[in-house]
Amino acid sequence: MNFKPLNKRVLVKVDKEKKQTDAGIFLPESVQKDFATGVVVAVGDEAELVKVGHKIMFAHSVGVDIEVDGSPYRLIPDEGYIDAIV
Repeated sequence: MNFKPLNKRVLVKVDKEKKQTDAGIFLPESVQKDFATGVVVAVGDEAELVKVGHKIMFAHSVGVDIEVDGSPYRLIPDEGYIDAIV
């Protein structure tokens, strides 16, 4: 991949939405709509909160969807928008 986010931005490979956890618990639709998870695949030079390989949770409304090398990703700010490292 030849993509480097600038400043405090991170590039995330968003996970497919799950309706059920690995333990078998069904997730309510409110949770499915509000948050997404994904793996950080690239970080800007000024990003401080996460590193490549971290799995993160963030609001669906954060960032912008982009396509890199034919695959979908989300570009989001590092500061104040990542809700958890999971």
